[in-house]
Amino acid sequence: SIDMASDMTASDMALVNNLYGWWGEEASLQGYKSDRSATTWYYYYVMINNANNLIRKFNDVKVEDMTALDKMNLAQAKTMRALAYYNLAYIFAPAVDDTQTPNRYAQYMDPKDLVGNGLGSNYPVCPIYDASERQYDETTGLLMAQPLASVTDVYEFVIADLDSAIALFNAVPDYVRESKLAVDADIAKMLLAYTYLQAGGYDVYETENGNADYYANALTLVEEVISTTSCQILPYDEVLTDGFNNVNALNWMWGHDVTIESRTGLKSFWAQIDVYTYSYAWAGSIIGMDQTLWESIADSDIRK
Repeated sequence: SIDMASDMTASDMALVNNLYGWWGEEASLQGYKSDRSATTWYYYYVMINNANNLIRKFNDVKVEDMTALDKMNLAQAKTMRALAYYNLAYIFAPAVDDTQTPNRYAQYMDPKDLVGNGLGSNYPVCPIYDASERQYDETTGLLMAQPLASVTDVYEFVIADLDSAIALFNAVPDYVRESKLAVDADIAKMLLAYTYLQAGGYDVYETENGNADYYANALTLVEEVISTTSCQILPYDEVLTDGFNNVNALNWMWGHDVTIESRTGLKSFWAQIDVYTYSYAWAGSIIGMDQTLWESIADSDIRK
């Protein structure tokens, strides 16, 4: 639902016919009126908490003292935590070129923490919980509330997590995932590339070459993955046949096989989109591609 809400808000999806009340706020750019914002926030912080429960176990353990399994578990936890923080920043921060959106948190913040009026890359977006012992009360052992971190701080934290995860993955060169549900160094590198691209838009880091450095880092990571991964670009003649119905196909790097046992019935992507099976879409509440997005696709593209 998070992906669909963001597609709807970004006008990539269009609510063609709303019969059951789903997505009306997002389609009218009033998603803040629904409880989906809170649900999204809670979802990612549950993910962060789960990752931190594992990461905290290694706070006082040196890498050289870890087993191969320890390194893989820690690397996967840091990758998933980074993904959660990346999505929180991506969803809840203003657009990269928006320096006008009022800082709705300013009145609650210490003036010394309000850098640059709290706009753009300085906009306070979400708290960072890093699993360090200093964030836990010494007496009760309970996790203490943390202040809102800026867009800059969040992306810096994400990059540090992914750099650490990649180093841990590389420390076990013979690691092979049991399934595509798990993450590995290639997945961490691609998430890091996404982060550099997004951070570059905000001009998060002050470097000699400006945004070019972030984009160059992203390109380097993508080229590394392309040169080492066993994945392949989907052959043209398979786009409409085998490319999107099998997680084991070589064009998928990361994914989960949705089966009858693992799907959630009417609370699923298929229930909102698939007109061919019993669903909201089948019953007439149709979501389609936005006309502007459709027209931007070349007529020579087989998907059109």
